[in-house]
Amino acid sequence: MSMSRTVWAAGASLPLMRLRLPTLVMGLLGVMITACDGGPASPTTTSLPTLAPPATSTRIAAEPTGAPIAAIVRAQASAQVRSVLVSPDGQLRAQVLTYGCTPVEGEGEYALDELVVETIASGERWLAAEQLQACGGLGAFGLETLFWSPGSRLLYYSTAREGVPDGCGFWLKPFSVADTLSRQAEELGGGVLSPDGRSLALVQAPDLVVWQLDEGETARIPLAALELPPGPIVWAPDGASLAYLQFGGNCQPEPPSYLVHVSLGSRESRTLLTSSDPVLGGLEWKDAGIITLWDEAGQRWEYDLAQSRLLQKP
Repeated sequence: MSMSRTVWAAGASLPLMRLRLPTLVMGLLGVMITACDGGPASPTTTSLPTLAPPATSTRIAAEPTGAPIAAIVRAQASAQVRSVLVSPDGQLRAQVLTYGCTPVEGEGEYALDELVVETIASGERWLAAEQLQACGGLGAFGLETLFWSPGSRLLYYSTAREGVPDGCGFWLKPFSVADTLSRQAEELGGGVLSPDGRSLALVQAPDLVVWQLDEGETARIPLAALELPPGPIVWAPDGASLAYLQFGGNCQPEPPSYLVHVSLGSRESRTLLTSSDPVLGGLEWKDAGIITLWDEAGQRWEYDLAQSRLLQKP
C-alpha cells in the first residue's frame, strides 16, 4: 500500500501531523523533486535476538526508545529485514529493520525503522539509529544503508529513504555515519559522493565540508554568500575541485545567483559568476573545462572555465 509518513528521531518531541499537500522540491540533475509519497518494498520476516547494549551513548539512538508509541509498535508488529549490507572485510553486517504501520489507540498509525549492526562471528548486535514514523504524514522518511568506509569502521546511511520534505526549496538527501568502534552516530547533512566514491561534499551551513569516508572531515570552507542558503553541489570529473550554486528564493530561484569554484588542493574558494539574468538554479560537471548550468526557466547554459565566459546553449 502506498503511504507517506511524518518522521522524527528518538527523543524528539512529537510533531503535529502535517496536512498541507506536498510541494515539489526545486532542483535539477540528481536532486529529488518528486512529491513525498511512495510505497515500501516488500521485506522478509526474520526472528531477532536481543540487542546488546551500546558501548557509549549515541547522538541519534543509543538504545530502543522507551517512548510509549515506539514500545507499542515493537510489541505489536513483527520486525522485518528491509536491507542487509556486509562490511568490506566481511566482519560486520548492517540491517535496516522495519516495524510496519501499527494502530495505536487514540493516536493513529505508527511505524518504526531500526538500523542494527551485527558482529558476524559473535552474533553481538547493537542499535545504531532508529526512526519513529507517523503513517499518513508528509515528508522524507525511512532509514537506508548506503555504503561502508573502505576500512569497514564507518557505516554511512540516510534518514530519508523515501519522499522529500513537505514545503518547497532546494534539498539534498542527508547522510549520517555510525562509528562501529565508538558506537556513536552523527548526522552529516546533505551532500554528494565524489566520482571515486571515497569522499563526500557536505553542506553544514555556513560551510561546505569535505569528508573522507575513512578519515572523516578533511576540509571546511565557508560558503561564498553567507546570507543565502546553499544550492546544488557537483564534483569535478577528476575529484580535485567542487562547484556549487547559491541563489535567493524558496520555491523558485531568485536573483542574484552565484557560481562558486572550490579548489580542494589549496582549499581556496572563488566566485566565478554572479548573475541576476539568468538566475541559475542547477548545474552539472562532466567535461573538465565546462560546467553545464540551467536557469529558472530550464534554459541550458555552459560556463567555460578557460575563458571565464557563460554561453547560452540550445
